[in-house]
Amino acid sequence: MKNMTSEKSFAAFIGIDWADEEHTYSLALAGSSRIERGRLQHTPEALHAWAEQLHKRFAGRPVAILLEQKRGALVWALQEHPFITLFPINPLTSAKLRQAFFPSGAKSDPLDSDLLLDILRHHRDRLRPFQLDELQR
Repeated sequence: MKNMTSEKSFAAFIGIDWADEEHTYSLALAGSSRIERGRLQHTPEALHAWAEQLHKRFAGRPVAILLEQKRGALVWALQEHPFITLFPINPLTSAKLRQAFFPSGAKSDPLDSDLLLDILRHHRDRLRPFQLDELQR
């Protein structure tokens, strides 16, 4: 049986590397190999403004975002926007993939957000979208 989420027509895919004060993201349009990178301040206002920019840019079409958390202010802020589908993963998952793909152990925020984007674009069928009731557990 096919995963219905993989059938959804996303306008864009985004990997976000979470941090306490500033997040790094990598964004790719559906069907494009070009990656746009940026940074987001970890404030409710900045996150809301960024989500509104995405909504306008993609005319309300669905956007998929992969991040390394199931709870927290970033999840809470983004889940409020119905056009966004969040795919949370365990930080150990991306750490092990980073180790496999980059054995030198080099870590950088843009490299990590690119890796998250790659996971989302190429392995979405193995991911489970965020459900609001997960915040209440």
